[in-house]
Amino acid sequence: MFKTIKIFLAPSGELKEERENSFIHFSGKIAEIQNICFYSLRKQKAEQVYVTFIRRLE
Repeated sequence: MFKTIKIFLAPSGELKEERENSFIHFSGKIAEIQNICFYSLRKQKAEQVYVTFIRRLE
């Protein structure tokens, strides 16, 4: 099953979803459009999650 979630791009360039004080790690491709980062990713877990919108962490 697929869903859309919001994740963060850490200063190191790592993609993270913050959940209950822990981080879930992602891998995938990035394209930047008008200062909004769009990702097409698959979470490396039992369920697959595709990410659409994220924001940068300063």
